[in-house]
Amino acid sequence: MIELPKLYGLITSRRKDGCFGVLFNQEKVEFAVFVTRTFGPENRILVDVGEHLCKKSYYYKGAYPTFEIQIPGHTKILFHRLNWAFQSEGCVGIGESFDTVDGKTGISGSLHGFTEFIQTYQKFPEFTFVVKEFTWP
Repeated sequence: MIELPKLYGLITSRRKDGCFGVLFNQEKVEFAVFVTRTFGPENRILVDVGEHLCKKSYYYKGAYPTFEIQIPGHTKILFHRLNWAFQSEGCVGIGESFDTVDGKTGISGSLHGFTEFIQTYQKFPEFTFVVKEFTWP
């Protein structure tokens, strides 16, 4: 069996205003940051720690190609451009840096960060998104 390419996500912070982390490419080189919406007092997320199959898809609202993260019981959990977790229903937004915009914590440089992501992964029909969470020793 052929091993799928990988995208690595390291969760660095879970807060009520979102879950934030860093993305690493197949060579394990940092290239972007991410944010996704959190749910409930435990700050749960849909794309949690583990390995997730991602398949080529299309974001019709934004009119650009992307990948859908396969989450049991959910559809249309995508990677896309956004600035704040509240803009998402559980999707993963990709950007260049963490930022505070209009008094809200989020990410900036989303167009550039997402473009780098899609240019790297669009040559694959699918890949594995490996999510880990930072913990202090």
